[in-house]
Amino acid sequence: HAPYHGARLSRLSIAPKQKQYQASLEIRRSLSEQDPSSASLKRDVSVSLDRVGDVLQAQGDLVGAQKQYQDSLVIMRSLSEKDPSSASLKRDVSVSLNKLGDVLKVQGDLVGAQKQYQASLAIRRSLSEQDPSSASLKRDVWVSLAKLTQFPRSGVTWRHVVAAMEDMQRQGILAPSDVHLLNYARQEAAKGP
Repeated sequence: HAPYHGARLSRLSIAPKQKQYQASLEIRRSLSEQDPSSASLKRDVSVSLDRVGDVLQAQGDLVGAQKQYQDSLVIMRSLSEKDPSSASLKRDVSVSLNKLGDVLKVQGDLVGAQKQYQASLAIRRSLSEQDPSSASLKRDVWVSLAKLTQFPRSGVTWRHVVAAMEDMQRQGILAPSDVHLLNYARQEAAKGP
């Protein structure tokens, strides 16, 4: 598999993290319920849902992880709709879409996973176009492109990933830690579609 899917929790670190993340989620939900007008508290709940989802996914509880990611996505979308000028909230939506896509892919729902990844890519492209000087937003785009290379019907190939990364390299904004990923993408592109 491509090395673009983010770090996964190791089996040794799951149990303590699960208890911590679950406790954090309960506290954040309680605080959010006490101040339902607070967008930042709602966002905190969403972040905690993602973390619990990460642990559940690492444990193999894909249904539980999917539920956490879906609940997180609902919150993020709601926050983003209430503050449409916030690029950070839109990016949060794209992250939630990717997490949901990841778990759907593992569950074998390739149509659902591709849909989530494409929605994430659309957001990331839009954000990158709005802020063309942002290296992190450009990186988000090629990470999303890399996820979509796994789906032949997406129309995205490794050549698209290479082009995006080489554009960043020409601009001098490709992170040194991503150079090996560019080499990997080039190797995959050389294999053809």
